[in-house]
Amino acid sequence: MIAKAASYSLFGAAITKSGVEAEFTCEGPITVFAPNDDAFADFCKAQGLSKVEIMTYDGLKDVVLNHVAKGAFTAANMPAEVTMVSGKTVATSTFNYKKNDIKVDNATIHAITAVVA
Repeated sequence: MIAKAASYSLFGAAITKSGVEAEFTCEGPITVFAPNDDAFADFCKAQGLSKVEIMTYDGLKDVVLNHVAKGAFTAANMPAEVTMVSGKTVATSTFNYKKNDIKVDNATIHAITAVVA
């Protein structure tokens, strides 16, 4: 679903390029904090890389895995902190949410406006 959404194409491409599709297509439930293309463009700029170059960035796999957590977290039951599949713990209050609780077969997706590095 993420790869098909026009404003999340960079995140979708990063999932594919980093080889971690299985983390996003697993049985679930999972929660995905999906950064939009503007967020990825800002991240690229901060790293001094183009949108093409970011796809070969050494830390891309970890960056992508910083956006998926095991378990189903909705806006109503969002914990103060979530440990991502990467092992990074993130305070959910730091996210700027564009949209919450997008339901797909195996996941709850929250659209956010920043990349978790």
